[in-house]
Amino acid sequence: MKLDIEVYTEEIKKLYRMLAEIPAVSGKEECYAEKMRQTVLMYTDFFDKSEILAGGGLLFTHSCGVPNARKLLIDAHFDTVGFIVSEILDGGFVRVEAVGGIDRRLLFASEAEIYGRKTIKGVFVSTPPHLSKKDKDAEKKLPPLSEMFIDTGYTKEELCDIVSVGDACGFTFSYKELRNGIICGRSMDDRICAVAVLLAAKITSEDKNYVDKCDIIFSFSSAEEVNGSGGAVLGRLLADGAVVMDVNFGRDYEIAPQESYILGEGCGVSYSCTTSRALTDALVSCAEKSEIPLQKMVEPKSTGTNANYISNAYLGTPCAVLSIPEKYMHTAVEAVDIKDVYSCAKLLCEFFKVFPEFADNFEKSRKIIPMEGVLGNEL
Repeated sequence: MKLDIEVYTEEIKKLYRMLAEIPAVSGKEECYAEKMRQTVLMYTDFFDKSEILAGGGLLFTHSCGVPNARKLLIDAHFDTVGFIVSEILDGGFVRVEAVGGIDRRLLFASEAEIYGRKTIKGVFVSTPPHLSKKDKDAEKKLPPLSEMFIDTGYTKEELCDIVSVGDACGFTFSYKELRNGIICGRSMDDRICAVAVLLAAKITSEDKNYVDKCDIIFSFSSAEEVNGSGGAVLGRLLADGAVVMDVNFGRDYEIAPQESYILGEGCGVSYSCTTSRALTDALVSCAEKSEIPLQKMVEPKSTGTNANYISNAYLGTPCAVLSIPEKYMHTAVEAVDIKDVYSCAKLLCEFFKVFPEFADNFEKSRKIIPMEGVLGNEL
């Protein structure tokens, strides 16, 4: 299938904005799951079944109609990092705690939203340095989040009618386009991976040459940023293989080459002890045959993605991890290259075609040995 990136550039931008405008800080996914479900179904008719799970995650299923068809799971997490209100203070200030890993270096003056009885705006502030306690090293230190506040402009009395302790907060949505195809905004982690999946689904649905031989399940999982519980339940689907989608570190002057991908040179694949070498090799082979750029990374311990949970679930599901390079992770200005999103979608389109054959061969290669044959009578 030949795809032209120029045709899909504006569509990728539009789809990202559609998904990223929907907030879903970890722990509050269920509040926005229906809106996300409707957004996905409005974009593509590829899926014939959808459901919202108890934890707020979503499943979208494309059934090929073939009895006992192979099942391919594609996972991109729904939740985002953010904050939770811990205290309402005098003067219109709110104290918060982090939900997931937050990069405090870029937090000052970031615009925030508090999702109370209605959504209100604010900005992160702290005590000005010339009014803070004298400390010769103060300018070199980052204050803890407990010493930063969201200024809303409301009085405490007004705030208490709108906001409660435990309410979620997130970065205000903004969208910027930089040069050379770089786009910036919140929630690229992991909405930009969902963009790639949904674009692949739409392109596949419009491909008259596509032979429908496997069921494809798209999981928009919950709680990835905090405990992975949304990924842990996916093993129950008993898929024949899973491609876990997540962003990974984009190359920067502070990041080692072996720990990052170069923006604009294609999506990346991970070799790890928590991923299936066979499934990973199948993705790499598919990319090479289709001349799709693909970067590689070795992550010997784990990938820090839902693959850690899906591959360890009951009976186990072979997993591979496909990543889109991203700069400024867990901030309001996460940045990716449109070309990498496109190459990721293109690779998924091609992999849909070859997955049934891979799954058949993979099953034949597995050997199940009775336990008595392993243990013998020594015990």
